[in-house]
Amino acid sequence: MTLYNVAFGNREYQVQINGEQATVNGEPVKATIQALNRDGLHLLRRGNCAVELHLSNSDEDTLQVLVGGRRFVARITNPLRHKRTRGQSGAPGSLSAPMPGLVIQTLVKEGDVVEEGQPLVVMESMKMQMQIRSTQAGRVASIHAEAGQQVDKGTLLVKVVDN
Repeated sequence: MTLYNVAFGNREYQVQINGEQATVNGEPVKATIQALNRDGLHLLRRGNCAVELHLSNSDEDTLQVLVGGRRFVARITNPLRHKRTRGQSGAPGSLSAPMPGLVIQTLVKEGDVVEEGQPLVVMESMKMQMQIRSTQAGRVASIHAEAGQQVDKGTLLVKVVDN
């Protein structure tokens, strides 16, 4: 389960994602989002309605959403940053896939120094992209997944060790 508080303008929403189910402010939402390309173009479907969205990250906690020529800025006010995501052994610094999906991009290379909360891998699962973030500051010891690789839940993606 992933829980976010998302702010659009003056409105805040609590968004919970659990597998293929999502709720907004506790109310179930039946919608799907499908990436149409790697440049941020997505298709949001809810019932018989479909809307094209362009999503882009301005920084790690801000998402810009373009819909119908209008720009919205979503601020992620308390992402879980995948701190509970551990490798199969449960070792600190072992970042594993939180669910089955496709590795879209590896943002670091072996030997890079990273900060806690820094995005290390971008995955796509259930037509949504997510950033897998470092659970600790340190050095990237090893990378176990590459772009284009399909991974199962719990697959070790990156190992970070203390400097």
